[in-house]
Amino acid sequence: MVYEIVDNAVDEVLSGFGKEINVVIHKDNSITVVDHGRGMPVGMHSSGKPTVEVIFTQLHAGGKFGQGGYKTSGGLHGVGASVVNALSSYVKVDIIRDGYRYEEVFENGGHVSKPFKKNR
Repeated sequence: MVYEIVDNAVDEVLSGFGKEINVVIHKDNSITVVDHGRGMPVGMHSSGKPTVEVIFTQLHAGGKFGQGGYKTSGGLHGVGASVVNALSSYVKVDIIRDGYRYEEVFENGGHVSKPFKKNR
């Protein structure tokens, strides 16, 4: 599952967005993946839900599925983040984009926190 999230970060680097990816395996076996790419889209999805919630809870919602995806990409073509979330007991998503920090939390495959935005 770690590879799926890392693949997303690698896709950003290969597309010219960011130069560094950090992966930390903690003593409790949780994993942190940090990249310095553009950040996931943080606006509202056409479904009326936050885009990050859609990416992490619906299949084929990722940026690599369909038109407008990366020219080269690894991973599962738009299903990876939702599968990782479905199989994880806890997922915290922190995004830095457009000068703001956004955070959403998921537990046991479900969305448990309203997204919040604050100055970086």
